[in-house]
Amino acid sequence: MLRFEFSPTQTGSLRRRSLFADTGAQIVTQVIRFLLSGGIATFIHWAVMGFFVSLGEQPTFATAIGALLGSIFNYLFQCYWTFGGSRVHGRTIPIYVCSTIVGWGMNIGLFHFFISVIHTGVAWAQILTTAVVAAMNFILYKRIVFHERIIR
Repeated sequence: MLRFEFSPTQTGSLRRRSLFADTGAQIVTQVIRFLLSGGIATFIHWAVMGFFVSLGEQPTFATAIGALLGSIFNYLFQCYWTFGGSRVHGRTIPIYVCSTIVGWGMNIGLFHFFISVIHTGVAWAQILTTAVVAAMNFILYKRIVFHERIIR
């Protein structure tokens, strides 16, 4: 994939830049930040869910509120800390929401596959599903959601 941007030395012309120009160290740093941000977002989701359940709320409502707050945290940290995004949120948020829906669907589908077809236990099914969905999310975030496409 290519990225086009204005070159400071060539006024008015576009320069092609590969999307795969990151060094190994940059990728490792992004992966670590991605996992930390996602882990904290998951903790927020579960903590909020637990809080609302302890107040007597329905678990479905509690997890929905927890997931929403976790997703907001995840967006902000992935955008600014992991991928160093500077895009306009009005353009990035809809892409993030779509990728979150894709991840949610993939989570359900893979989990069902591992439980029903492969007959793994619930814990292994969730571990495998989480690993696959996390890898997919990293690629989506890096290449689509938080990738700068704006011509500079």
